[in-house]
Amino acid sequence: MQKKYWQPEWKPDYGPAIFDARRGATVIGARDFLVAYNVNLNTTSTRRANAIAFDVREAGRNVEENGVKINKPGSLKSRESHWLVY
Repeated sequence: MQKKYWQPEWKPDYGPAIFDARRGATVIGARDFLVAYNVNLNTTSTRRANAIAFDVREAGRNVEENGVKINKPGSLKSRESHWLVY
């Protein structure tokens, strides 16, 4: 930990950059804010649920056009979609 502590990407956001080997260190990470929501589908078809998820998620899906595979992005930016059939 002591070696990592002096690397620029481990610089504290707040407070002094002093490492106390006797007490150790606490590292806390965070990611961007995430809002999740569920959509209920009136179907048991996993193919249909998966198709909707690909149409919505930002990453989209890989499709083949004129013999060339390309990525077709989804309709919503900054969204991840997953499906679950009960």
